[in-house]
Amino acid sequence: PPRSTLFPYTTLFRSKMTKGFTVPAEGPDIYRYVRIPLNLPEDKWVQAIELRPSARKVVHHVLYFADDAEAAKKIEAEQEAAGNGASMKFTRGMIPLGGVAVGAQPHLLPGGLALELPKHTDLMFQYHFHPVGKEETEESTIGIYFAKKAPEHTLAGIQLPVTYSLFSGLNIAPGQKDFRVSDSFTLPVDVAAVSIGAHAHYIGKTMKMTATFPDGTVKTLLDIQNWDFVWQDCYFFEEPILLPKGTRLDSEVSWDNSDSNPKNPSRPPIQVQWGEQTKDEMGAVGLQVYPTSEANLMKLRSTYQGHVRDVARDRIRRDPTIMAKVREIMGN
Repeated sequence: PPRSTLFPYTTLFRSKMTKGFTVPAEGPDIYRYVRIPLNLPEDKWVQAIELRPSARKVVHHVLYFADDAEAAKKIEAEQEAAGNGASMKFTRGMIPLGGVAVGAQPHLLPGGLALELPKHTDLMFQYHFHPVGKEETEESTIGIYFAKKAPEHTLAGIQLPVTYSLFSGLNIAPGQKDFRVSDSFTLPVDVAAVSIGAHAHYIGKTMKMTATFPDGTVKTLLDIQNWDFVWQDCYFFEEPILLPKGTRLDSEVSWDNSDSNPKNPSRPPIQVQWGEQTKDEMGAVGLQVYPTSEANLMKLRSTYQGHVRDVARDRIRRDPTIMAKVREIMGN
């Protein structure tokens, strides 16, 4: 539903940040977790999360996670000690619950689908703030729509290239007009595709994902030919798309780091590598699916994680310096 109609459905949880976070007028981008205590006595299932920023201009994007309450408190304390120097950090116990970027709208998951929010967890909202030349204080209001019961199917995410292209050798020379990275993953089980979206920064150009079926038929799932940083929504298929076992997903992302790109924030263009700052780059296409048989969920997850490990190992073997960035993101 449109933004104006989702909040009335949010019956079980609505909250506001306990204190605002002030983003300075100038300086590097800031990553900051906001912990929302839940004190849930039982597991819940989330069909939608809506976040309404009070300072929209400085909010680059927000990722939503559930995390063990004690682990969440530890991250909160660590980032307070780090101040505005805190970085984009994830822990293995975090459960992804989606997110919102510039231009995105809140969506109710269709067909009774929902994401697990276990008891004894807190919400962790990871903000990426971007200074805009004027000091702003962000104090978001958050609404959560809980499903009435557990879903029959469990959603799983397949992102290609993995880790937003961290392991893809993203290194774009000034003036390079068509830099591309790609990744492929073959489905180990039958799945149904529910939604798809993409992410990059300013000089992203094209994002595409196709599905090649076992019989050779090719279906385009997403094809963005002129990426717009301020239009980063998630797109739901009219009906779930059945992708049988053996289907190969192919994803390709391109960037334009030339003077002729009107969206290039650097004049003249500069060397651009993978990074967390807005003038850095990253990019990927993300597909949400569920196995048609719930018994195959772990096989799907483990096979995809194996693909992520293989891609990472291959890149680390060729460029060991990337481990510094991996340790920074993983917090160890």
